[in-house]
Amino acid sequence: MTNVSAVLISLITLALLGYIIGLALLPPTDRHVALFAAAYETPLTETNTPIIRHAIRWGRCWRTGGAIVLLVVGEIVGTSTRFDLPAVMLLAVGYGAGAIIGEIARRPIRSGPQRASLRVRTLNEYVQPWLLAIVGVTVSLAGCGVIVGVVDRLRYDDGVNVPADGFLLRNDEVVGLVVALVVAAVALVMARVAVVRPQPTVAPDVDAAQHAIRSAAIVSLTGVTLLCGAVGLYGSVETKTLHNLNGASGFGVAVAVVVGLLGITLSLRSIPRVAPFRRGLGGVPA
Repeated sequence: MTNVSAVLISLITLALLGYIIGLALLPPTDRHVALFAAAYETPLTETNTPIIRHAIRWGRCWRTGGAIVLLVVGEIVGTSTRFDLPAVMLLAVGYGAGAIIGEIARRPIRSGPQRASLRVRTLNEYVQPWLLAIVGVTVSLAGCGVIVGVVDRLRYDDGVNVPADGFLLRNDEVVGLVVALVVAAVALVMARVAVVRPQPTVAPDVDAAQHAIRSAAIVSLTGVTLLCGAVGLYGSVETKTLHNLNGASGFGVAVAVVVGLLGITLSLRSIPRVAPFRRGLGGVPA
């Protein structure tokens, strides 16, 4: 690659990153807020409209920020060390970590007592059961794939040199896949915690908005679990054992790509069109 080509690629990359960051920082439009409210069955008022607008922007900034920060840090580290992970893995894990941190840092409006539903709620009421089944299968297969990759490394390599066929996970890839699975597990745990978390009572319209925001966060975290689980699955299928199975590697990559696209679509909860993936709960839980 010539110096001119490298400079052009760098400029194009910076321009794309700037464009993505700019979109994340822009406030949601009135149409976007209205679509979000309609998807989560929340009547808009002068009081709760700013709350929903802030929640959408909050999620955007944290998810985008996490992806960009980890990508930049990963590229900087990769230029000076052997710890060099694919950009797709860095973006997905950073996106998931940003979503998790954003939900941890989010503070609901508190001007009344905490109220919890008397009926025990489950994640199935927010996310379709078939989707949760895909989540469980994806994360489980990804975990098994990482274990196979580590075993392959111990069997076929001395930990330094990669065989001629190249189908062994490097040390940095093993670390990256483990981190992706940890992010997936944490996101799923947080989604389950959010289901049973009591909500403060303020006013009917504000309570409805906060319930919609929580519902969207649960859906988003479930999508993060799928996305990071798909990254783990994608990275682990190119192991020596799975590659030796005719067609297993290619099929695993195809499945991982489809599941990853499903996860990122679901996690973009600021796009109300993903609402069919959740069960309607009405305004405020009883």
